[in-house]
Amino acid sequence: MRLEALAAAPHPDGYRVELTWANPRPADWPGVRVVRREGTWPADPGDGVVVAEGTGLAHAVDDAGRALHRVADTGLRGGRVYYYAVFPFRGAPAEWDLDRANRTASLAAARHGSPERMYDLLPALYRRYDRGAEALRRFLEIPGGQLDLLHAYAAALLDAHDPARVDGRLLPLLAEWIGWKTDHGLELDRQRGEVRDAPAVYRRVGTIPVVESTVKRISGWEARSKEFVHNVARSNQPPRLNLWARGLDAGGAPDGPETLLSLDYAYEGRPAFATDDLGVRWLFYHTRRLGRWRVWAKSSPTLLLPPEAAGPLGAADAAGLQPHFAAAGADLAADAVVTAAGSRWEVDDATSGERWVVEPAGGGFTVYHVTADPLAWAPSRPLGGGDAADEKHPAAALQGGTLWVFASAYDAAAGRWEIRYRTRSDGAWSPRWTPFTHGSGGAAVERRAPAAVVDGAGALWLFWLERAPGGRWLLRYNHRPGPPADPPDPDAWTLDPPGDFPRDGGADPRVEEEPSVLFHPGEPNRPLWVLWSRREPGPAPGQTRWTVALRAKGGADPTVDDWGPVRTLPRPAPAVNDREPAAVVDAGGDLRLFWSSDRGGGRGVWRATLALAPDPPVWGAAAALTPPPYAGRAPLPLPAAAGGVLLYRSDRSVEYASGVYGATATVDFRYAGSITPHARDAARLDLRGAFGDLGGYTFDSGRTNDDRYRRDTLGLFLAPDTLDPEAVERGRERLAAVVPEFLPATDRAVLVTSAELHADFAYTYDRPGAAEPRFIGETHADLLTVPLPLVVIPPGEDFQDDLE
Repeated sequence: MRLEALAAAPHPDGYRVELTWANPRPADWPGVRVVRREGTWPADPGDGVVVAEGTGLAHAVDDAGRALHRVADTGLRGGRVYYYAVFPFRGAPAEWDLDRANRTASLAAARHGSPERMYDLLPALYRRYDRGAEALRRFLEIPGGQLDLLHAYAAALLDAHDPARVDGRLLPLLAEWIGWKTDHGLELDRQRGEVRDAPAVYRRVGTIPVVESTVKRISGWEARSKEFVHNVARSNQPPRLNLWARGLDAGGAPDGPETLLSLDYAYEGRPAFATDDLGVRWLFYHTRRLGRWRVWAKSSPTLLLPPEAAGPLGAADAAGLQPHFAAAGADLAADAVVTAAGSRWEVDDATSGERWVVEPAGGGFTVYHVTADPLAWAPSRPLGGGDAADEKHPAAALQGGTLWVFASAYDAAAGRWEIRYRTRSDGAWSPRWTPFTHGSGGAAVERRAPAAVVDGAGALWLFWLERAPGGRWLLRYNHRPGPPADPPDPDAWTLDPPGDFPRDGGADPRVEEEPSVLFHPGEPNRPLWVLWSRREPGPAPGQTRWTVALRAKGGADPTVDDWGPVRTLPRPAPAVNDREPAAVVDAGGDLRLFWSSDRGGGRGVWRATLALAPDPPVWGAAAALTPPPYAGRAPLPLPAAAGGVLLYRSDRSVEYASGVYGATATVDFRYAGSITPHARDAARLDLRGAFGDLGGYTFDSGRTNDDRYRRDTLGLFLAPDTLDPEAVERGRERLAAVVPEFLPATDRAVLVTSAELHADFAYTYDRPGAAEPRFIGETHADLLTVPLPLVVIPPGEDFQDDLE
């Protein structure tokens, strides 16, 4: 019910507001509650201070039979605006009428002493004759009170610039002064917040948080925004494969979430892993920096100690190291054991079970946390370089106390490849990369794609691809007995010329990609394994597909040609590509193989076990390790206390939580690049048009809402809170009119709503061959006891599910 003539006015006596209204239907709605708030209107009968409540509050009845009401609200603070809502009710318990039109507001005036000052300004003669009845003084109360009201209104205008204190009825005017379009349907507190935040919004027009908050403000819907610029196909934009990691359980299955290891991207190439003689973990990989491909390194997590730590280290004083460790953010027990190891120190803390290695560095000391979580690494650092050559495909192995790192280097000016190496011994790296030139041909021979491993006798084996006459690349190898000299003797290699990877029953083994090597300590008759990829005939004449191959050497003597037969990984179909293999020895002595494959449609990392106990060995079932639709490439399994850790390269999107806008998370889709779509990659193809779309498409030249794949287009994926198609369309129309104002002038937005809002399926609706497919239809009904225009019922709905 809408009250009539509802008004509120300040009383001239000050600190008081009087409300008046007429009740057109006193018989139907005999009761009323008056509620007061500051800053905004009361939303319901319990939202604020109750000024008056009851039935029979009318003080008169007018000629039309309306009940006239007057309520005085006293004890108020002068200079404040108070907001009132009047709620008629009837019955017990009370049935309230929540008509938003039954609202009013008023300024509460203060006494400023205008009548007294006017009386004091009169000539003394007037005041003398007025001392008895004081009629003149009482008369001046009338104009003086009005002057006090004028003073109160004038003082209130001093707050007209303050959104928190200005009269809410002036907020639209305040918004117009700064060009802000006010939604008059909002409550005053939200209008105040919008006007207050408008300058900050204007400063950030064109940013994603402002656009998304505008959608929320206008429609009340949540939204996710996507820049389609990364979906426009470019021929010079291959996928940027970052380094990711995830834990493995004892059976080699995934154990834990995928973790971003580094944004140092590459387009191909497996990282290399090794531990030094004191157990510090090292990871090597190539990435592009400043226009060149360089080899970079990560180590076990590090912290820095100041030069003052030299005294406690030299005295093996763990208690003296405690404050230095604490200042660096690490805990160290006072009874930890400090042991010198050459120019380094080992710190074993039995209390916490932690172990550290300390080495001098730049006047201070670098501390390596040897027992840190296997997924934790120190920041990356470059491993040499500096000339014009590109360095790629590192390989690493520990021989005695020397850590060897090999890499391919390509000189674009000369158009040739060579293999280089660096060593690390007693905590120090050799000063520069050294070319590996041993063997016939020396530096004139082109070599690339090194792979290294150390056998049980401490000898280093190095394999590589070497360009043969005619341009073919052949696998060759050499052997270096251990331990190496310090510095290593460049001519201490066993074979001269290097060994050739022999033919397999007269057939070329065809090592066509970067190989990997593995030493098996429990197989004296098959200690050395080489894994690689090669092309095999595909499903149609003239087509080829990649296949994983592996081969074992019958002993550890490099001079004996005892290589076994080439075995290939079984493929489930001729169209499948398997490549980039790597392997470890599992707890049972079998080989656990990891490789990248498109068996699932898209390229991912897979694993299988090769049981060595039978002869010939038997392959186990293959299982996927990385989820679609993202690629998984170049897997590298690392040993760990439990099942291990799997490193791999992926084009997976990266999500960042904003440190400025708490509710904003940014998903970086640019790493997927532009690739030819695979017809069997259903997971990626099904994302077309969705928020998580990774595909690259030709430029959409149109300007309709369906022309999304443009560099100037921002997609707003809306989550409406209603299933009413008409309400969704109205919301889209409002957003289409407002959102462009908060975008750069050169950009446009397309509005995308979910297509799955109108169907709710459950149980067996989508099971092929289900005996009784079931569909749940959901309905709801609002039960109203009076005509809708006359009453608003508190929220309450009756839900019912029916099975068809």
